[in-house]
Amino acid sequence: MRFPSLQTVGQSARAVTVRFPLVVTAAAVATVGSTLAFDDPSETSFGLRLLLVGGLGLPILAALALLKERRPSIWTNVGWPALAVVALVAFGLLMFRWPQPVFLRRLVQYSLAAHLLAAFLPFVGGSQLRGFWQYNRILFLRFLTAQLFAQVLYAGFAVALLALDKLFGLNFDEIRYPQLWAIVSIMFGTMYFLGGIPENLDALESDTTYPTGIRIFAQYILLPIVAVYVVILTLYLGKVLVTREWPSGWIGYLVSSVSVLGVLSLLFLHPVRQRQESRWVDTYGRLFYIVMLPALGMLLAALGKRVDQYGITENRYFLFVLAVWLAGLCVFYLITRSANIRWFPLTLCVVAALTTFGPWGAYAVSRRSQESRLDELLAKAGMLVDEKAVPVATTLEFEDRRELTAVMNYLLSGHGPEFVRERFAEQWATVDEPEPHDGRVSYRSGTAREHTSRLLHEVGVEAVDKWQRTEDGSGLTLSFGSQTLREGQSVAGFDTHFRIGAELSRAPTSLEGLHVAVDRPNPFIRVMHGDSLVVRISVAEVLAQARERQSSHPTQMNSAPLVHNGTDNGIVWKLVTRSLHANRADNSDNLDWIEGDLYLKWP
Repeated sequence: MRFPSLQTVGQSARAVTVRFPLVVTAAAVATVGSTLAFDDPSETSFGLRLLLVGGLGLPILAALALLKERRPSIWTNVGWPALAVVALVAFGLLMFRWPQPVFLRRLVQYSLAAHLLAAFLPFVGGSQLRGFWQYNRILFLRFLTAQLFAQVLYAGFAVALLALDKLFGLNFDEIRYPQLWAIVSIMFGTMYFLGGIPENLDALESDTTYPTGIRIFAQYILLPIVAVYVVILTLYLGKVLVTREWPSGWIGYLVSSVSVLGVLSLLFLHPVRQRQESRWVDTYGRLFYIVMLPALGMLLAALGKRVDQYGITENRYFLFVLAVWLAGLCVFYLITRSANIRWFPLTLCVVAALTTFGPWGAYAVSRRSQESRLDELLAKAGMLVDEKAVPVATTLEFEDRRELTAVMNYLLSGHGPEFVRERFAEQWATVDEPEPHDGRVSYRSGTAREHTSRLLHEVGVEAVDKWQRTEDGSGLTLSFGSQTLREGQSVAGFDTHFRIGAELSRAPTSLEGLHVAVDRPNPFIRVMHGDSLVVRISVAEVLAQARERQSSHPTQMNSAPLVHNGTDNGIVWKLVTRSLHANRADNSDNLDWIEGDLYLKWP
């Protein structure tokens, strides 16, 4: 067996760079950005900007490079790549102007559209269906192989760094390990992946390779899962028709899963559908399309009900678009019996791109819907006069308060303060608006909840926590986790220190003949000496303080630990709570777990 020499590796890297110069540049930008992002992990860091721009550019520039090889022209050689670079730079400059939820959703859409573009663009305008399938098969398997090799290579380098650290005392900063991972995964992974793309894509049309692993995965894993899901959907459709109940909103997740897995199985099985012994694939495809149509109709009915009740949000918009897209493809393939699988990535790419912008896009439609919803709720409560919010005259029902809180939280965190500030102009002075960044004010969810609570309080309405489902708070969860490091508390003046773990009630902590345990659900911390009770500390005050932070000061929810002091049997104690989780039932909080530190001083 001959191992590749450094010269061979260098020649391969040079060949990839010459063939895909812009793609390699994008990989380098993403690699530099990732290393910088680990040094500065803030959500708007320059490193993160580089990482996202470079990562998004990889599939787009690769698709354009392959298109240039197949159809050279002034546009494919220069025009389209130049426009892509300009678009990527513009994305890098504008990305943080969007509120975080919108930015994350747009990023997912752009990434989906970019990868789908790489899947079909080199084969646009031709009739090479077998070559198209083989091309995507090669990309898929090459990507998996590249990532496997990259992780093995990283593991080897990481162990080498650790050996240098332990044996020679070089004291590498811990951050070098994730930075090394990023360099290997992005740069090496990209170079290796690009090196496996065939130079002659036309030759793939005569390639009859069909890996056994893909056939087994599609036929014996995907198909049974799809069959089970289809049976469940059919039975549920029958239940809906018999009981005449509206479909559950949860149906969207199941229909989406069936759709994705069903389409994947059809794509994986495409090479065998023309074989005489595999004509069942065509039958399976037609049955799948037929079954999906009533399931999609059921999904649209459930969505219509939710939209009528609560308006349009981005998630409902995307589910609606997905259902319409799938229904259109089902009708198309049933009528034409076409075997052209390129329509799947091509149409989905167009849909993903078109729904990111414009008055028809997900964000504009959702914003208009929720702004109208806020006006409707205010008007219903008699709180809207001349398009301004005024104090409420009567007590609002719990559901109205919950909806009003949810809509305001959504608009502030997802679309900025403009509309809410306009409606609550007189009350706006009571809130501290965040500083603008990149020309736009962006709200974290905690800040949005706090501002919503204050604004509603000014008009006589008590805000409702987003997890609260009943008037008495039953089922409302409480999660608290301090971001402050453990070293923040002093042990000075105390004799004994216990670290209370989340699983303490199962494994009591022992120290100096003492042990500590937590009673649940009625929360008490007990310090025992044998069978004798030494200290008994109620956690009710801790839960009350955490609940108060959650409802009144959500931006401070996880900023610092909760500290409580007391005396029991002459023993002075200090309890520092760093994280906890509880559920409310019957107007009281039942503790699930608690983690922190307990300090004791003997009399």
